[in-house]
Amino acid sequence: MLSLLSGGLARSLAPAAAVGALQLLRRSFAASAAAWSSAAEPAPAPEPSEQRQRPAAAFNFATAPRPMAPEQVPEVVGSVHSIESFSAVDGPGVRFLVFVQGCGLRCVFCSNPDTWHMARGNLTSSKDLAKKLERVKPYLTGHGTTGGITISGGEPLLQPEFTASVLMEAHARGLTTCIDTTGQGLKHSHWDKVLPHLDYALFCIKSPIPEKYEWITKRKIGPALGFVDELEQRKIPYWLRYVMMAGKTDGPEDIEALIQFCSNKRSMQAIEVLPYHLLGVQKWEAEGLQYPLTGMSSPTPEQVKSFVKALTDAGLPVLCNKLHTDSQD
Repeated sequence: MLSLLSGGLARSLAPAAAVGALQLLRRSFAASAAAWSSAAEPAPAPEPSEQRQRPAAAFNFATAPRPMAPEQVPEVVGSVHSIESFSAVDGPGVRFLVFVQGCGLRCVFCSNPDTWHMARGNLTSSKDLAKKLERVKPYLTGHGTTGGITISGGEPLLQPEFTASVLMEAHARGLTTCIDTTGQGLKHSHWDKVLPHLDYALFCIKSPIPEKYEWITKRKIGPALGFVDELEQRKIPYWLRYVMMAGKTDGPEDIEALIQFCSNKRSMQAIEVLPYHLLGVQKWEAEGLQYPLTGMSSPTPEQVKSFVKALTDAGLPVLCNKLHTDSQD
């Protein structure tokens, strides 16, 4: 089991504690995904021994003040895929980027199928990430006041306590917070813990057309629509991310649906058009999975320009960098 733990926590957790923490993460993620996708019965409460391994269990993330002093932020263990110290394309300013493990969607164009399963991640403490943040803070704040942390995935909302704790660590150090999300989870058990500590969101809608959303994600669109409504109600600024696939999500009906979807969104700052790319194909093959879009090509620059023009002509603010190819969910 310890061979899975290449993060900093592997060096400090005793074998029994590491196994227990991983089992708790598995149970938490399974319950989250099941409840979110099919309104399943709540999972049983953790055993007392598991509660001791997770001291933040009694902490109320929904009502915690922001910012808190670093020593007041509870330590939570999460499952992390990887970390990038610097990113300029995952939110405002320069970002410290954390990819968490675990996702309930199965998007046909997913670039990171190796992030789907929670148990394959590195057990990582929020305090360990805070130490890394502290070291790179001068670089994040040296380019204006918007630098900070972005938690991507996988799906950060499916590890709500861990995600909230890391965001709180960032706020305690004067950094801005952002998540790259598809709006998974449930309001009371997931969103209410994370959103109070969020400055920005990157929200990928996949498609506002229910049938296409389900074809892309293998899930219903309802939770995603509920999540964007929650962002609007809380007045959290967000970019709406949209993967443009030539012949699939760039037709007149797609453009009209996107325009209608955005027409009453007051907190939406921009639509970020992400042209479909092939960078994830080798990861599917490495996972022993059949890539669903075999034969599909990336859109041409002319197709991208035409799609963007249709949106800007409708008065929508659009961001698009044809060379930006790392954030296709």
